[in-house]
Amino acid sequence: MRRFNFFQVAIIITIAFVVPITAFSVGYVYGKDNSHELPSIRPDEELDLVERVINIVEDEYVEKVNREKLVQGAAKGVVDSLGDPYSHYLDKKHFEMVEEETRGSYSGIGIYLGMKNSHPVVQSVIDGTPAFKAGLKSGDVILEVDGKKTQGKNVDEVASMIRGEEGTTVTLTLGRVGREGTFKVTLRRAQIKIPNVESKIVEKDVGYVRIRGFNISTSSDVERALTDLKNKGAKGFIIDLRSNPGGLLEQAVYLASLFIEKGKIVSIKYRNKEEEVYNATRISSDGRQLSLFNEPVVILVDGGSASASEIFSGAMKDHKRAILIGEKTFGKGSVQNIVRLPNGDGVLITIAKYYTPSGKSIHMKGIEPDIKVTAPEMFTPGGKDDIQLKRALEEIKKKI
Repeated sequence: MRRFNFFQVAIIITIAFVVPITAFSVGYVYGKDNSHELPSIRPDEELDLVERVINIVEDEYVEKVNREKLVQGAAKGVVDSLGDPYSHYLDKKHFEMVEEETRGSYSGIGIYLGMKNSHPVVQSVIDGTPAFKAGLKSGDVILEVDGKKTQGKNVDEVASMIRGEEGTTVTLTLGRVGREGTFKVTLRRAQIKIPNVESKIVEKDVGYVRIRGFNISTSSDVERALTDLKNKGAKGFIIDLRSNPGGLLEQAVYLASLFIEKGKIVSIKYRNKEEEVYNATRISSDGRQLSLFNEPVVILVDGGSASASEIFSGAMKDHKRAILIGEKTFGKGSVQNIVRLPNGDGVLITIAKYYTPSGKSIHMKGIEPDIKVTAPEMFTPGGKDDIQLKRALEEIKKKI
């Protein structure tokens, strides 16, 4: 059984925690495996009630029904009754989609999906993908997919509607804050590969690192990038987490440990077991010694920064190790476990919430930046029209 911190599931429609659905991710944050035996089913009165209802439908309904679908429907109803946008019953197809997302490549439009106010929304957009080229933005509400309404559907169901074979098209009906009425966008699906880290010197003594997701190599990739930038003369760093839907929980801890020598990074609180605390560490799980960078840091965030991005940002803010610039983050602060069932289906269930070092829950709240800078309707991240980056440069120069 795998643990996720959803944001996303980072579901990149491909899905990302951490993978695009085509990115249909809500930003799952993957954590350590936590396998256990499923509880045995007890023939108690509650289960007998469900069985009786299924039997009544089978015997009395005006048309012949498929018992397997009835059982799946009953199981889905149990999970849906929680009212949690990140807990789902996954049929075999959707379960395989989640599995696929962990591999980092798929066919889709290049967005991460989230849920806000019971509506599917674009959590973040992957650069260079069909969604990016069409101008989709974080916060866009997906009202219809190919004319079919999304109301009442969960993230996995909407992701399934959007995904499809490479080269085929899909039409989305969208709503956007600040734009009157709805609008439609038709996109051609393509193979989506999730990029990880890019870096450069933006000015002679300022290093810029953009992190697009938290996968198994993120902390080592960032460490190499920071070392290279430092060797090129960087005396301060700008870490860009905009539109980063999250990923592996442990990678958020390792990344924070590159800047925070000791102390709490994140805690996870459960209903029925002891709190887990993740502290800064000098050794990664594969035995690699982690470097420590003492240079000043500015972090760029926005509404697409979720899950693992929020864990890292929250730790850096609470330890006063960085200034956050941009817009409020997404607010994905819960942990999910995924359980494979004997019939090939699965259950994705929220089991805990994570908290910043100061004890703040980010779930459904997000993190407010220290300096709010609203991005324009259209701009190129890292480009000359990036006003958030310009402000970050102003602030980092004060500290160098």
